[in-house]
Amino acid sequence: MVPLEPNGTISRDQALAVAKQEIGPQFDMGQAESYLVTITDASTAGLSDRAIWLIKVSGLSVDVPRPDVASGSPRQATVAYVYIDAFTGEWLTTAMQF
Repeated sequence: MVPLEPNGTISRDQALAVAKQEIGPQFDMGQAESYLVTITDASTAGLSDRAIWLIKVSGLSVDVPRPDVASGSPRQATVAYVYIDAFTGEWLTTAMQF
């Protein structure tokens, strides 16, 4: 990732509002980390060389419909990474960490 200057992009607050809408209003965005970057990893299909806001929301407890393969028990995501187009404010994708 390469850090960007905010020229011409949506604001951090706008990006946080999109992220909150995506992951749910019950989560506190006050502790969210935000990064205005260009992703340079070509393996991130559709995101490489694109200006994005990457919002990291920690402290979650979100049930995920896909159970743990080994135990068969439900899994809970604890961190969400929300990717938002830095110019349009469009939600692009969300990655969950367990």
